[in-house]
Amino acid sequence: MPDPTFYIQIGAYSRVPLMREALELHGYHDLSKYAATAFDVAAFAAAGIIRDNKEKRPYISSYCPAIIRLIQINFPELVGRILPVESPLEAAVHMWKKDTGSRDKVTLVSPCPAKTAL
Repeated sequence: MPDPTFYIQIGAYSRVPLMREALELHGYHDLSKYAATAFDVAAFAAAGIIRDNKEKRPYISSYCPAIIRLIQINFPELVGRILPVESPLEAAVHMWKKDTGSRDKVTLVSPCPAKTAL
């Protein structure tokens, strides 16, 4: 599954349909049709948690694995402030698996090395 940012980074060097076709030839499925809905689901869940926050303290987005790791190592007292919401990429994978009935493992093709932790 290519991360949507993958297409943005390679856009200057190649055409997106060409890259999508090359990835599909190697067995990668493009899950971008699930991306917008997955983002909305994650944002809706995060908004609900923030709205119901009785402490009115800020939360930290759980989207970037590098930031999560930084907090876990250097600021463990802030771990409880990380939003307990799946990333849109994880949500897209769940939606794709439910829609297709696939039990295949999913590999993320991403320009960000930190996202290999997802």
